[in-house]
Amino acid sequence: MLVFFVLLISIQLKAQDPHFSQFYANPMYLNPGLAGTADGNRAVINHRQQWSKPISYITSSLSVDGKLNSANTGWGVQVIQDNQANGLLKQTYFHAILAHRVEISKNKFLGMGLKIGAYQKRLDWSGLTFEDQLDERYGVVNPTNERFGKDQIINGDVSAGFIYYTKNVFAGISANHLNRPSEEFTIDSKSRLPIKYTIHMGGILPIYHPGKEQFISPNIIYERQGKFDYINAGLYYGNETFSIGGWYRINDAIIGSLGMNINNFKFGYTYDVTVSKIATSKNNSHEISLAYLFELPKSYNKGRYKGKCPKFYKYLY
Repeated sequence: MLVFFVLLISIQLKAQDPHFSQFYANPMYLNPGLAGTADGNRAVINHRQQWSKPISYITSSLSVDGKLNSANTGWGVQVIQDNQANGLLKQTYFHAILAHRVEISKNKFLGMGLKIGAYQKRLDWSGLTFEDQLDERYGVVNPTNERFGKDQIINGDVSAGFIYYTKNVFAGISANHLNRPSEEFTIDSKSRLPIKYTIHMGGILPIYHPGKEQFISPNIIYERQGKFDYINAGLYYGNETFSIGGWYRINDAIIGSLGMNINNFKFGYTYDVTVSKIATSKNNSHEISLAYLFELPKSYNKGRYKGKCPKFYKYLY
């Protein structure tokens, strides 16, 4: 039964992108238009362990972004490693991002980002068990007559996103895999990677309190890729030093989050409690993020854009 479950899950998810509960701590993955929006250059590490038994999904991301010398232009690079179904399907993504924003009126900005790169997917055929290998009494004992296909595919990838923000309000839309790359592990399959659409919006609501500035930040995300979609809604409460939040991914999971800001370091942790029909104590998820804001040498900073950054990045990114 387990082998069929592994096969089913891998087939269903091979057309889906990995996702992060801490979308706010992985801004370029959320929307390429967010590259270079932090107050300085930014390096971010994200790591997610989804489920543990009987099947685990592990995703890690490394990204770096900043501003270019000319105008309000951002750059970024990102590498993602994703292992699905105990490594049965492994995916590696590499992307370069270029983004630009214009001030359409006082403290109101409109921007666009373009993400171009490539990805590799590897399928471990030896980890699959097929129906003709099973014996009713002895289990998996027979050789298979199934025809194996390619063990890897490599494709180019193009994505784009738009953002709008003021000092306290932000919204955006992005579309990933605009070129619809072909994903055919076997000669019998005719499949293309569906476009992933993401709509996100939120804001920062200041709370007056003597001493440290405090805030509430409500957010909502809608994402769709092929036949799969989800809505993620929730909010954060915090100040310049810490944040705490709660989320509900509809019909899927309840998510709790903690964040800390110490000098130029930002740390985040989330725990997903699965509430769908497959919920057990073994398929909850952990996720951590670590961000560092840094400056490049003065020779690079000379002439660099010094416009205002949206306020929400001060706390969440």
